[in-house]
Amino acid sequence: MPSPAAGREPRQSVPDRLPSTPGRPPVSSSLRVADEFFLLALDERTGRFRLHRRATDLGLAAALLAELFFLGRITLHEGWPAVLDDRPCPDDLQQSVLGQMCAQPPSPTRAWLGFLAVHARDAVAARLCQAGRISSRRSGLRWYRRTMYLPTDANTAAWPCARLSRELRTFQHLEPVDVALAGIALRTGLDRHLLDGASSAVHAHLAGLVDRARPPVYDLLTDVDVAVGESTLS
Repeated sequence: MPSPAAGREPRQSVPDRLPSTPGRPPVSSSLRVADEFFLLALDERTGRFRLHRRATDLGLAAALLAELFFLGRITLHEGWPAVLDDRPCPDDLQQSVLGQMCAQPPSPTRAWLGFLAVHARDAVAARLCQAGRISSRRSGLRWYRRTMYLPTDANTAAWPCARLSRELRTFQHLEPVDVALAGIALRTGLDRHLLDGASSAVHAHLAGLVDRARPPVYDLLTDVDVAVGESTLS
């Protein structure tokens, strides 16, 4: 598989290590940022995703990078990620992404988003299946079959959306990890579902949280926004 740096000139000015500004890890070790985004994006009734494929995949890729950031393994600075800590991660998928970042030459965040997006959906789905939160099913005609994902428990699947939506609609303080999750939802267009029927003040509140996000998270969300925008033009 080509690396995210394939076809690009190497960057000379990016330091190997940047000062760490880690936030707290996700709320639950068994439900991580990418898991929550997956469940936010999944229509639990149909087993299909609420967004077009590329936006979903880019959102999941961004969420995987966010997981590494909140573990203190990487940081993001002006559109470039850098590994801060190459110790093994507590999760196989996180370790796989970190291992690829350690093995490849420096590449812009947007290149990593595109690279990780290729397999992010299957990888996160496999993690959720392994945890018993969803099951997969193939459907369709013999020459056109697609994979559908169905929650094993409807309440558990709906919880990320219900929790985050309630916190935003009541203008509660969000932890940095939830700002990242809400920001990825906003930048991929999933806020239309998350805040369905909410007032303009609530939408403005979400936009303000994203605009005031700490620089590494803000940089990641900016790159997601550009990547999703470019995908709609291609």
